[in-house]
Amino acid sequence: QSDGDTVLVRDVKVTKVSWPDSRDADEQRFTRVVEDAIPSTGFTISRERLAASLSSAEIEQRCLEQLKHDPPKIIFNEQLAVLLLFDGKPRFKPVENSAYERALNTPMLVARHRKTKTCYLSSGSLWYQARDPLGPWTVTSSPPSDLVALVPKPDVAGPPPAVAPAIVVATQPTELVVSDGRPKWDSLSGGEVWVVSNTETPWLRDLPTGNRYILLSGRWYRAKTAAGPWTFVPADELPRSFAN
Repeated sequence: QSDGDTVLVRDVKVTKVSWPDSRDADEQRFTRVVEDAIPSTGFTISRERLAASLSSAEIEQRCLEQLKHDPPKIIFNEQLAVLLLFDGKPRFKPVENSAYERALNTPMLVARHRKTKTCYLSSGSLWYQARDPLGPWTVTSSPPSDLVALVPKPDVAGPPPAVAPAIVVATQPTELVVSDGRPKWDSLSGGEVWVVSNTETPWLRDLPTGNRYILLSGRWYRAKTAAGPWTFVPADELPRSFAN
């Protein structure tokens, strides 16, 4: 109802609340809190503020519709591994006053000798080398001393891991899912949902449908098998059993 410059808003129904890492049970409780905070008689708001709010909501909805949810390439590995991700083809820039050049389009430290073209990768406590930045990479116990001298020392130098992680290389959006051996499926939620217990990545299976679900960077993806193809799944399309 409107009266001049003010509007009376009544019969408000909260249809959706969410935040990063929110869960269904928490969303339901917060929905009730919000609904209880709204007076049953409604509330008044200026017509100008209401119009601005509705305009912002429309812009937000259009932005959400334009978001891309294309799944990344998902690589599964049954041994300890680290993802070396390049943003496209590896690109190098010479390091001043040295015989090396450094890769620019990866967050990891990758260097290449300008004459021999041998590549080196440092993880802080381990060194790897390869003939090509795309691998294969192997652990080396004798990296060039002049290169080691160029690398900043870590603030806290811990012992090297008992098992050196394998290096998995990618040049496109990729997620690496590592399990300690073959995936071990354990039952949850009365047997309707199974979860891989020997990985740090949320990786579930809905038993009634046989669908696999994996959570990557806050987004759920679904496939029939680990080989894919994987598709994005909105939160409101997840199996109801996930709420438990």
